[in-house]
Amino acid sequence: MRVTATQEAVRFIQARGGRLWVWPRHRVRPGLVPLDTATEPPPGDMEFLPVVDVRGFELLFDGRGWGEPEFLELDLRGWRRRRVGAFWNGLAYVQ
Repeated sequence: MRVTATQEAVRFIQARGGRLWVWPRHRVRPGLVPLDTATEPPPGDMEFLPVVDVRGFELLFDGRGWGEPEFLELDLRGWRRRRVGAFWNGLAYVQ
């Protein structure tokens, strides 16, 4: 998996401990599974694996049976509640 991240996202992640967890959320509707991110370990029994090609922070990924994307894009989202947005092969959802 190739990972790209904006400088704003990298600084945000680094300021919160330097780790980012990424996983597919539950299915919203058929064919639409958005990605969730967190800078703290999420609760539950997910099996996160480290992604080695990320510079500036540690990325932990759980594909939940979806495998992994060819590339993952990260950027900073939100005005009031800042958070990292993750995009699976350029899309806001798993396809």
